[in-house]
Amino acid sequence: MKTVLLCSKQLGVDCLKALLKLESCDLAAVLTVKEKADTRSHYDSIEAICGRTNTPLYSISGEKETEAILQQYSPDICMVACWYRLLNQKILDAVPEIIGIHHSLLPKYRGGSPLVWQIINGEPVVGSSLFSIGEGVDAGKIWGQYKLVLDPNDYVKDVEKKLNNGILTVFKEKWPRIISGDYNPRPQTGTPSYCAQRIPKDGKIDWQWTASEIYNFIRAQSDPYPGAFTMFKGEKLHFWKATVDEYKYYGTPGQVARIKNGKAYLICGDNKAVVVDAGPLNSIKIRL
Repeated sequence: MKTVLLCSKQLGVDCLKALLKLESCDLAAVLTVKEKADTRSHYDSIEAICGRTNTPLYSISGEKETEAILQQYSPDICMVACWYRLLNQKILDAVPEIIGIHHSLLPKYRGGSPLVWQIINGEPVVGSSLFSIGEGVDAGKIWGQYKLVLDPNDYVKDVEKKLNNGILTVFKEKWPRIISGDYNPRPQTGTPSYCAQRIPKDGKIDWQWTASEIYNFIRAQSDPYPGAFTMFKGEKLHFWKATVDEYKYYGTPGQVARIKNGKAYLICGDNKAVVVDAGPLNSIKIRL
């Protein structure tokens, strides 16, 4: 089956490598975006692999260009990995089957930033889905899923790496059967939930939340995301790592209870504290 890959980032690189190893896969072209401002782009790796294997590569700037290339190649199937651009109806109509990866156990957490929302919400189990892209928001049939018990000490970068590795294994197992036509997807079952795309200002911490909620909020938006923050002297103060202290703390939520060994203890709404790197908070004089 003639295949076109739409990809970016590390997962896209891994899917590209996997497709090139499949003798049954006719990889006709690869579409990507340069994303110069995004350190996760991996454009250079994609360009190098396509150059070594004489695979046509296109750097896409918009939907019209995507439409034109897909009409030129008329693929039987498209694989989509880390492609954060909407596929309009003309694109959907141009390809008989489009399959993508979504980091949630669909139908839960359809929509934007699904992994960030799962960690914020303290989900004990997260996952990733290999599914058909079509009409409706992430509502297509499921080709395979990977489940992961969330380690409470993992940050979003750690979880994303584990999910990428897990769903890549599913992809390698299922793809030969998908393109041979001897494997069928299943409909999504259960009650769906939806999540909105997040923007940097959504990272502001509400100190009325519990310490556990704030801890999850911090680790969900840590590197490579914009980060959770509070306002300090009129500027954003970001927190990239945190722990929850075991003791009780009484005071105003958001107040610095103590500073010790370069760590600041910030009071939360449940009279517990999150412990973060003190940074500029070292300048605060603690009242005894």
